[in-house]
Amino acid sequence: LTDAVIAVKVHTPSVDSLFRTLSEEFYESGVKIDVDIVVRELLKRESSCSTGVGKGRAIPHATIESLDKTYMAIATLADPIDFKSIDKRPVKLVIVLISPPAAVDEHIALSARISRLCSKDIFIELLSQSEDKDDLVQLILEEDERCGG
Repeated sequence: LTDAVIAVKVHTPSVDSLFRTLSEEFYESGVKIDVDIVVRELLKRESSCSTGVGKGRAIPHATIESLDKTYMAIATLADPIDFKSIDKRPVKLVIVLISPPAAVDEHIALSARISRLCSKDIFIELLSQSEDKDDLVQLILEEDERCGG
C-alpha cells in the first residue's frame, strides 16, 4: 500500500467524475500518466462490462501503455454511486488498478487478492466508515494479515 492512492469520503456524483478525480490523484502522487488517457481507458473498460462486483464495491481496471508497473487507488465514497453493479446496489468502495500490458500476471494476482479481502460485508462497512487514510490503511493491513496476506 505504500504506492497506493488512498482517498476517504470522496464526494463525486458519477463514475466519470470519480475516474477523473482518482486519475488526477495518481498524477499528483507522481505517477507519470496522461490523466485523460487513464480516464478514457477506465471508462472504455466500464462500458464493455461493469466492474461493480456487488456488495457495494467496484474494482475498475485498465491497461495503460505508458506505465512501468501496476498502481492502485482505494477510495471510499461519501455517498454511494451507481456502477451498474451485478447486484444493482450502489458502490461505496472503489479499488482502481492501472497497469502496463506486460503486468498481466501481477494484475490478475492483485485482483484476486483484492476480491478475497473485500468478500466480507462487515469489512466493506468498516472501510466505508473510515474517517481518515491512516485508519483505512490499518484496516486493510489487518484484514490482509487475517487472510494470510
